[in-house]
Amino acid sequence: MAVFEMEERMADNYRIVMEVSEENESEMEFKDENFLLKFLHYKKICIQCHDNPDADALASGFALYKFYESRGIDVMFIYSGHNKITKPNLLLMIKALEIPVHYVTDLPECDLLFLTDCQYGSGNVTYFEAPEVATIDHHQCGMMQNENYWIKSNLGSCATAVWVLMNNLGYPFNSDLDLSTALYYGLYMDTNHFEEIFHPYDKDMRDYLQTKEQLLFQLENTNLSMAELNIASKALNNKIYSEKYHFVLIPTDTCDPNILGIISDFVIQVEEVNSCIAFNPNSGGYKISVRSCDKEMKANEMAEYVCNGIGNGGGHLTKAGGFIALKPLQEMYAKKPIDKVLFERLVDYHEAYDVIYAKDYTVDLTGMECYKKKKVIVGVVMANEFLKEGTPVMVRTLEGDVDLIVQEDL
Repeated sequence: MAVFEMEERMADNYRIVMEVSEENESEMEFKDENFLLKFLHYKKICIQCHDNPDADALASGFALYKFYESRGIDVMFIYSGHNKITKPNLLLMIKALEIPVHYVTDLPECDLLFLTDCQYGSGNVTYFEAPEVATIDHHQCGMMQNENYWIKSNLGSCATAVWVLMNNLGYPFNSDLDLSTALYYGLYMDTNHFEEIFHPYDKDMRDYLQTKEQLLFQLENTNLSMAELNIASKALNNKIYSEKYHFVLIPTDTCDPNILGIISDFVIQVEEVNSCIAFNPNSGGYKISVRSCDKEMKANEMAEYVCNGIGNGGGHLTKAGGFIALKPLQEMYAKKPIDKVLFERLVDYHEAYDVIYAKDYTVDLTGMECYKKKKVIVGVVMANEFLKEGTPVMVRTLEGDVDLIVQEDL
């Protein structure tokens, strides 16, 4: 337990001094900090990221590979699925940073399958039978979760999650520019060029890492090939718009699934559009990319709803994806075109719920269980006790960064 000492500072001001020793450190913090160490006894570890890897999946997998390789473990980094990586920026990332990722159709021999940026059994990652499974992810928690899962859905990237764990163990990131650049780029891409970065850990990693700036500039400007530009142009011209519900469907020719994300990221910026789905035919079905900028419509829920019974979907509040399998699609809808199926399901989704605003609604609590918030350890430090008055300081919080000037009562 933490020890608190409180003393009167002024009539209406108190200082709280919090003392936490290694012996009484909270159990949860201990488990988090040592999560990666739990698996050092395995002789062969296979790290798997989701199918159609993006920059964050490659970065987080690369980091785990580096960590366990540095501990003398036989480790391999893989991905699977219907498509090999073809996106120019990802190919450049792999080559320039020497990321040892391999495409496989069968799981290599291993004692532990370690998933990153995805969860075992989810629709966006090829399922392999494995003797033991561990997971690090930053998406919403799936059905499976145990002591071998480390899921932080409030982080902007899986790269951040791995960085936090490795940084706590003293990994020398500043002497490993390749890995640092990969992690930085993974966060950059998964937070819409840092525009959707909120958590202090994300900001800490962004500010801490030293990177290869010229390579980052190249990566930022190597997102599309000329052929993919033509595919995107055609897709935008063939859009299907619902004026009533302000959603857009974007049918796209066969391409790297990550291009769907670029197209949907572009369309969601249109003033009249609150949500959109870009989709294209893929081996065995259809890949979809979902975006939402409406607080009442969560992209992950929309993806799950659209794919329900015919595939799998999920992701984040504003960005999600999924896969619709051809066989159940045909069994349920016969020969109905995929664009009509998606349009009908999106209309059903919009009509399936009522929006309730807390300020205008009185909740009937009868029969509801009562929950209490967990206690949070809080400490207060008087800045003028260790900094000169007039010194500019930044306080990093979950609500955002606060810039202050040290004063007598700060």
